[in-house]
Amino acid sequence: MSSTPQTTDVLILGAGASGLHAADILRRAGRTVRVLEARSRIGGRIETVSADDGTALDVGGQWLSRDHVRAIGLVRRFRIPTFPQPCDGTKLLEIGGRISRHQGDIPQLPIWSLLDLQQAISRLERLARRIPVDSPWLAHDAHALDTRSAEDWIRNATLTDDARECLRAAVRAIHACEPRDISMLQLLWYAHGNVSFMKLATIRDGAQDIRMTRGAISLLQPLADSLHDAVVTDAAVVAIDQDAEGVAARLADGRSFSARRLICSLAPPQAADIAFAPALPSRRIAVHQRMTMGSVIKCIALYDRPFWRDDGLSGEVVSDDCTVQLAFDETVPGSDHGALVAFVNGDAARRWTRAPAPDRRDAVLRSLARWFGERAGHPIAFVERNWPAEPFSRGCYVAQFGPGGWLACGDALRQPCGRIHWAGTETATVFPGYIEGALEAAERATHEVLGACA
Repeated sequence: MSSTPQTTDVLILGAGASGLHAADILRRAGRTVRVLEARSRIGGRIETVSADDGTALDVGGQWLSRDHVRAIGLVRRFRIPTFPQPCDGTKLLEIGGRISRHQGDIPQLPIWSLLDLQQAISRLERLARRIPVDSPWLAHDAHALDTRSAEDWIRNATLTDDARECLRAAVRAIHACEPRDISMLQLLWYAHGNVSFMKLATIRDGAQDIRMTRGAISLLQPLADSLHDAVVTDAAVVAIDQDAEGVAARLADGRSFSARRLICSLAPPQAADIAFAPALPSRRIAVHQRMTMGSVIKCIALYDRPFWRDDGLSGEVVSDDCTVQLAFDETVPGSDHGALVAFVNGDAARRWTRAPAPDRRDAVLRSLARWFGERAGHPIAFVERNWPAEPFSRGCYVAQFGPGGWLACGDALRQPCGRIHWAGTETATVFPGYIEGALEAAERATHEVLGACA
């Protein structure tokens, strides 16, 4: 049975970083809010679990950059302890079954391959700087860039197999998809929005620079706590109705909530599951249909100590392996244990998401053992989050446009639809895909709401 709608000033869909930040801004501005979250927890694509010794392990989003001023502001506001992502030591690159070691951000390659890679990255960076972050579809060469995939561009921009495979591996690591699945305009826009392509691929002073000692959820929990019972979990919205007076959200369990305005902070593919009445504009529907989630399974192996450091290894690996494409040292200072995090991305994630969890575990540990020795194959604990199988995300890190998407409907990505406004990291113009982007998007959406309600 349906219940009488519960009315508030603003409804917010999603209790991730964007939704909670929007709710906090509106509450502090004197508006009443209610946050509806389909999961039984807050955080969205941020999720922290605890090891047996209490060590916080992030199975979702976890990194901050020094450039992430909004996120760093919350860190300071809530006095959240942080530490630099461990990265000292030798890094590993595996291409075509060959493992090489290198220091710094550029891998050790034959001279012609290295020159080829460097010129391709330089060209990519120049192209990215020309893309307007707020309107990439208006770039001078938007049509040429959006109608080709990143794979097409990589093939034409490189002369050597090694350079080609390094760029493909970087795209998988950054976007959790295959280069063929992402528009070149999307890749360039994302790089410019995050300062540069190399910034995305860098730890120190880059996009993977800072972690939170108690896990990324420690950034959001104080926001949720301050909202008290305004955050409603286990609240999957199935329909949204709007008219000249307001909006109403109907839940799968029959409950209903109403408000003057609504902010949807869900990733666009998630919003596609909701029935809107009246129907959304066709270009907004196309956003939901044409953006697809990245595919990643994030695995963390816990050991009695970070033994790879004894061999001078940083724990960082980039690979074209058929299972794990990316690894980092996940050790938390003060923990009794060492940890490695492994990412299964793109085609590998789509293949392994259907496999039994024990088979996935064995395959991931085989990859880690190949890189770090036999000890890496025998952790004392192992946790994973199979994001493509998570029903309210169906992927991670972020939704993105394939070829043709920006030109088809990109201008509708942030455009309000009547009383419905759009947030979420996908709609950010700075640091999209990261917590910082989610916070920036929340600020834009709340500015729209407050302006409309003035």
